[in-house]
Amino acid sequence: MSVLLESDSDASLQSHLDELTLRTTILFISICLMSFTWYTMIDSTLASLMGHLQPCSESCLNIYEPAQWSVVRWMASILLGIFSCLPLLLYQMHQFAKPGLLPAEFNALRRWTWSSVLFTIFLAGLLVLEVFPIIYAKGHANHIAVGLEAQYSAVELLVILLSTLWILLIFFIAWSSLVILGIMGILHQDSSDLWRFRIYGMGSMLLVLSIPDQMQSAILPVLILFWTGGEVVGLQWFSKQIDTYGRASPRFDSEGRRRKVAILDCSCSGANDHHGFTPFPGYSTVRTSNICQNKRDRNAVIGHLINENITDAVITGCDGTPCPVQFKNNFQRLDATLHGLNLMALQNHRVMSNQETSFEVQLALLQMNDPFDHASIPFRLRDLLEEQETLPQNYAIMPTGDTRWNYVNQDTLVLRLPQDMSDYTEIERVIQGEYGIKAFSMQ
Repeated sequence: MSVLLESDSDASLQSHLDELTLRTTILFISICLMSFTWYTMIDSTLASLMGHLQPCSESCLNIYEPAQWSVVRWMASILLGIFSCLPLLLYQMHQFAKPGLLPAEFNALRRWTWSSVLFTIFLAGLLVLEVFPIIYAKGHANHIAVGLEAQYSAVELLVILLSTLWILLIFFIAWSSLVILGIMGILHQDSSDLWRFRIYGMGSMLLVLSIPDQMQSAILPVLILFWTGGEVVGLQWFSKQIDTYGRASPRFDSEGRRRKVAILDCSCSGANDHHGFTPFPGYSTVRTSNICQNKRDRNAVIGHLINENITDAVITGCDGTPCPVQFKNNFQRLDATLHGLNLMALQNHRVMSNQETSFEVQLALLQMNDPFDHASIPFRLRDLLEEQETLPQNYAIMPTGDTRWNYVNQDTLVLRLPQDMSDYTEIERVIQGEYGIKAFSMQ
């Protein structure tokens, strides 16, 4: 599934692969150069680090396996090279990902990556300068207290330090992802299982594959802490209901297909008198100023369709015809359908209305032949009238395609039924027989 926003270009897959190859090559060469630069001074760097980590005043560190020490020297150089290229990494990642993300998703990515990098630098400094020297000093004091000779492996001290830093880094990245996704409104009850699978799955795989042999016994406790901490951090968003736009309840059409309907409450730059109605249950509502002309509104609509798996979107003001072609094409890519209530057409038949705006919108919805069907219109009309405290005095029926500028009273219920619906007997029986609303002859 691919969606083209207003600022996107319809580039081929090969062009994206070429761009990815170029950016990856630049990053790889930069890391290699920085790693080689660090390697030229790695001995003095590690000597300074081990001098800070050494728990005893006299020399008590040894290298029992020179081959492993060579590996540590190279790994430390590569790690320092990666840290040095983090700003370049973020820049290349943001530039490559931006065309494929919605504005809200791109902001979430940018905030997440920068906050992760800043906290990682702070955490690394805290561990190296404060936490591990204290831990090693306390362990050394215990050894001396029981009469053991203080001889430690320099390789083991560094491996434990780097492994712990890596584990905490994965914890923070995963948990901060939950927080930022929740703040941005992307993580909620409907999407919680999907994001659990993505974040917990990737994090667990990295932990299992990267923990060294010396710490294999800690894999299960680390995973339990990882999952439990994630549930605690994301608890308020895992159970959060979507209330910003209301909630689109799944429903089945006449063919048994599952549908979720969103109402696009467009003000049409102030021309739509029905804008700003009170949302009602069963539908999600996206308030916009002008879908036809405002790119930001169109992006918000597309984002809502993607996040909530909407199958049908209904514009209130017009019938959807004025919308840009690219906007309509995105609906096809998302396997969704764009409808229009064309409520502004009611102004051709009455200047003002005594009816509640929400009632007018619901009345227009029940007259749609998709995703609903003709046979259910009388039943849905009965349910709607049953909920009203006051009923209109008159009603008028006209086909949807009728363009005559005939006027009715303010208190007249206007039914614009589907053009291919010719039998109004059951509808008139409900309106006249059950509720006593009289027919109004349009002049």
